[in-house]
Amino acid sequence: MIHLPLAFSGNGNVAGKTVFVRYPEKEPIPREIENKIALVLTSYCYRNNILRRLEKNRALGTVFITKVPGNLIKESIVKENVTLPAVAISLEEGLELIRSRDSLLLGVEGGSTVSEAKGISYTLQGRGDKTYLLFAHYDSMLYSPGAHENASGTTVLLEVARILNFRTLLNTYLFLFLPIKMRKNGMILEDVLKDVNYQGVIIVDRVGSLYGRRIAVIQGFKKEQVKIISILQSTGYYVLISEKKPWYSKRFSTENILYLTEAPSYFANTPLDLSSYISVSSLMEVVKTLLALINVLEGR
Repeated sequence: MIHLPLAFSGNGNVAGKTVFVRYPEKEPIPREIENKIALVLTSYCYRNNILRRLEKNRALGTVFITKVPGNLIKESIVKENVTLPAVAISLEEGLELIRSRDSLLLGVEGGSTVSEAKGISYTLQGRGDKTYLLFAHYDSMLYSPGAHENASGTTVLLEVARILNFRTLLNTYLFLFLPIKMRKNGMILEDVLKDVNYQGVIIVDRVGSLYGRRIAVIQGFKKEQVKIISILQSTGYYVLISEKKPWYSKRFSTENILYLTEAPSYFANTPLDLSSYISVSSLMEVVKTLLALINVLEGR
């Protein structure tokens, strides 16, 4: 069986006998786990706390088995270094391993380790005195397919920046890419923007799906709101007007915020869920929508 490592997995190859561990988040970890590979049955992935407990009890590696037939266990945001190799498999495959009681060779390459989180910013200078922020987080998060959340938003903004680079602009546009948690050891949002006087923010998060429902939440932009809503609706967005500052935008000092996203892919059960499939053509549609919105901000 070949499976991708979990986001909190260590790297390496281990071989040893297997031990079945049932619901380690609720029941004690058996003593015989030492120097063995744990077959862990759990209803969903409890971040990396289970893996840390197994590591503390000197397990060699971990195979997570989901209770839900046909589904893969979700990944997690890495909080600290974990050395145990770990993968997730379906219930069907897990039951075969449990029944066999055989020794197991477990090899993981490409598991994650904690490193300093970095922020990336890019500025396109305009002739006028207004500045707009275009923001996307470049990493992924719990319960989300990484390509859709949020490699898609990052890709779209990179393409928008590439196209705008060849244009003469009235406004200045600051493109900002940060890890979702904006960790203290990385570039903090407040530090990046403390000397920037910006008039509005466009957040791009989970876009470009073939089947996801396009949603836009707009707050402020009173002068341009009618034109912005018209463009969004003409490109298939369901538009919500927010009178209060949404939870995801409380770190921004401006009252003009536009959030572009999709549903229901955020709640997809597996990376194979159809609502999570993204395509180049779908991503380019979002690029065109953003360019049309920027034309409104440019007064065109």
